Amino acid sequence: MADPASATAQAAALEALQSSVNALLATKYLAAAGLVCSLWDHLITLDEEIGVLWAGRPWDFTRVIFITNRYGIEGCLIYVAYSA
Repeated sequence: MADPASATAQAAALEALQSSVNALLATKYLAAAGLVCSLWDHLITLDEEIGVLWAGRPWDFTRVIFITNRYGIEGCLIYVAYSA
């Protein structure tokens, strides 16, 4: 029969594991919610982006930063929300 100290240690380890799983799920759910908000913003401002950003002007540093920020955030959120 297992001693009480071992059973207590196993219960504590199981509780820590459950807490970690809950934190991981909360992170994934919040990333999915952030992704939905980001995609909604992208959808409602896409016409402005096309008119201003893709109008045929030469590329400069601010355009590159804007594109990296706009699409990079969504890529990161997709990775966090749907990675295993």
